[in-house]
Amino acid sequence: MILALLLQAAAPDYVSPVAAEIGFMRDAQDKGQWQAFGHWAAEEGILVGRRMLPAKELAAALAADEPEQPLYWLATRSILSCHGRTAINSGPYLDPAGGTGRFHTVWQWQEGTGWRYLLDLGIEDAAARLPAAAPVVELERPSCRNLPDPDPPVDYETDKAQGRIAMSGDASLKWEWRLGQWGDRAEQRRLLRVWGWDGGDYRLLIEAEQEN
Repeated sequence: MILALLLQAAAPDYVSPVAAEIGFMRDAQDKGQWQAFGHWAAEEGILVGRRMLPAKELAAALAADEPEQPLYWLATRSILSCHGRTAINSGPYLDPAGGTGRFHTVWQWQEGTGWRYLLDLGIEDAAARLPAAAPVVELERPSCRNLPDPDPPVDYETDKAQGRIAMSGDASLKWEWRLGQWGDRAEQRRLLRVWGWDGGDYRLLIEAEQEN
């Protein structure tokens, strides 16, 4: 918490990643879904669904054909790194075209632009429901004790699957996404795992998977 407060003092425009998620969703409602997905994406941001696509490139291609009713989503969980510059938000979403699920967004605080997402991955879930009122967001923080040195991102690619393992700059959060066919299962899948540092090792915080 002290590190986040120091960051906020050093950067007066710093806002919470939950506030960024709310801003992202409101822009989708007010300005257009794809305009919002393009604006809030980092330059290297990606969308992972049935395929992996560069977020800004896809948003630019679809901006001229905005849906009349955009996606609607609310964060109910937010995991913030020790240094306050990486966060992972998740919660339910509603697709007016049909279907509900849970979104997972990896955010990074960037100088000059503020929060921008690196990864957005949705998991369809017919049981997911939007809360009737503004939700109380579950806030989490990994341990900041004995942090290891961060590892560079590791890409995973075969002729049937692709993915990446990456870390926050302080190594307190680690995540992996994967898309395609791997292991001893024949079906196409998408997967997200998130780990948080507990002072001595990484503890699994999120594991979300579905067949494509």
